[in-house]
Amino acid sequence: MRTTSIAGSIALLTSLMVIAGCSATNGTAGSVTQNLTPTVTPPSDATEVAYQAPAANDSGAKDKISLRRNFYFVFDGSGSMKEPPHTQNSDDDQSPTSKIEGAKWAVHEFLKKVPGDVNLGLYVFDRYGNREVLALGANNREQFLADVDKISASGGTPLGAAIAKGTAALSRQYDRQLGYGEYRLIVITDGEATDRLSDGVTAAEAKRIPIYTIGFDIGQQHALRRHSIAYRSASSAKEVEQGLEEAAAELDVFDQSSFNGGGKRKPARQG
Repeated sequence: MRTTSIAGSIALLTSLMVIAGCSATNGTAGSVTQNLTPTVTPPSDATEVAYQAPAANDSGAKDKISLRRNFYFVFDGSGSMKEPPHTQNSDDDQSPTSKIEGAKWAVHEFLKKVPGDVNLGLYVFDRYGNREVLALGANNREQFLADVDKISASGGTPLGAAIAKGTAALSRQYDRQLGYGEYRLIVITDGEATDRLSDGVTAAEAKRIPIYTIGFDIGQQHALRRHSIAYRSASSAKEVEQGLEEAAAELDVFDQSSFNGGGKRKPARQG
């Protein structure tokens, strides 16, 4: 009887130890599960990182509905812009000695009339190369004009690459504003493209980005006339300014379905 009782006690004690061990193990496992933290892999693409955390002057800090207007300028600083314009208007505030100086003057005058909440961006090709000198963003007017003043004419006319860059910038901004607002790609040039113009205009047409072109001292036959919402032939600095004002005044109706190829854009006149 006693032997049986001892054996029973040992069996009971063993069972309790097993149960206690299982409980401890289960508690530990539950604790580990509750403390797991998801692994976040940051985007490898630098552009995507910038998109998630834009610069301070970028209007798209977060994706949100915005009715802001966006003007992205392509400024021709090619070698031919050193030449004087054929026409000098007596009502110009100055008589520029070259087309480059006349175009700079026109941009300065134009921006005096542009509301302060317009997003501005600038792409330049000149003596220093082909590049975006100012990303599309808000509250950057002073920097924009300072960058325009630094343009030094020389080299070719890579309009195709410039238009493609402007198209990409405006398309990204369209996404940030959730399909709202207005978008303008404004080109000031005095010559035909020296690269593949089709690379730029094909991208702009695919994204439904409207091109507004001011042809300085080159008449009506520029190739961009066929691809622009509005084309203005300007023979003087004053007419360049007027062309810029017309580009800003044009109102095209966009909606989310039409912007990126899903519909039709309201046509506008060509000047």
